[in-house]
Amino acid sequence: MNKATLKYKTSDAIENTELPIMVQRGDDIVPSNNPAFSKRSLLSGALGLAKSTLNIGIARESTVRARRAICESCDSRKGKSCSECGCYITHKTRLEEQTCPLGKWLAESQKM
Repeated sequence: MNKATLKYKTSDAIENTELPIMVQRGDDIVPSNNPAFSKRSLLSGALGLAKSTLNIGIARESTVRARRAICESCDSRKGKSCSECGCYITHKTRLEEQTCPLGKWLAESQKM
């Protein structure tokens, strides 16, 4: 073992501890009581953010404009994000397979 390698053991108590998902409400950071904010949704959100940033799976520009217009007038919009799902509106509305958590707009593949 070289000098740069560190070995440690985590206890089962620490490893299995559920930490609350924190969200911003106004100027405060508080634990979320919304079941939409879970580890799974955070991973999905991170993947969506990466896809949007890398221009992978991007919706048509007309779809993006229509989605953003809906989000701009929505009561669940809190600054740059959605209080229902926690996503950044700019990124979520760009992705073709995303849907509004309130059903106000669908994924491009679900449109009729």
